[in-house]
Amino acid sequence: MRKINPLALATGVTTLVLIAVSYFVPWWQLTVGNPTLATVNFSPLNMNFAIFNNVMTIPLIYALNISCLLTLLAGGLILIIYSVVPTKPYASKLLGYGYKQPLLALILFVIEVVGLTLSVKAFTGFDFPLIGAGTVGLPAGLAPAGISIRVNTSAAFLWPFYLAIAVTVLCVATR
Repeated sequence: MRKINPLALATGVTTLVLIAVSYFVPWWQLTVGNPTLATVNFSPLNMNFAIFNNVMTIPLIYALNISCLLTLLAGGLILIIYSVVPTKPYASKLLGYGYKQPLLALILFVIEVVGLTLSVKAFTGFDFPLIGAGTVGLPAGLAPAGISIRVNTSAAFLWPFYLAIAVTVLCVATR
C-alpha cells in the first residue's frame, strides 16, 4: 500500500482550485461611481482596469500575472506530487518549494493592494478606501475655481481572497 499525505493532496488541489477561480474572479475590487464609471479588479493572476466599460490591460502587469500563475501552478502540482511520494528522499525539497508559493502570493498581494491605495493617495491626492464605501473628491489643486467634485467609491476583498487565506493556512499546516 502506497503512503499518501492527504493534507498535502488537499492543499495541492485547493491551490489549483484557487488558480482557476482567481483567473476569473478578482481578490480585490474597487468601484468608482454610481453608476459605475471605473473599476479596478485585482488578483495575483489577473489585474485589469475598466473606465466607462473599456477594459485596459497593461502588458507588463499581464506578464507578471502570467508568471504568478505559473509559479502557483508549479507549487500546486509539486504539492500533489509530494502527497503521493512523501517518503522519497527528495520529498522534503518538494514540500519546501510547494508550500511557499501560495504564502508568498498572498503576502505580496496584500503589500501590493495597500501600496496601490497609498501610492494613489500620495501621488494624486485621491483617498480611495481599502475596504468599504466612501467618497473621493477632486483635490483642491486640481479643481478649477473652487468647484467641488465628489464620486462614490467602494472597495472590497472578494471571496477568492478568503479562499487564498484558507489555502495558505493549509500550506502552513502541510509544512
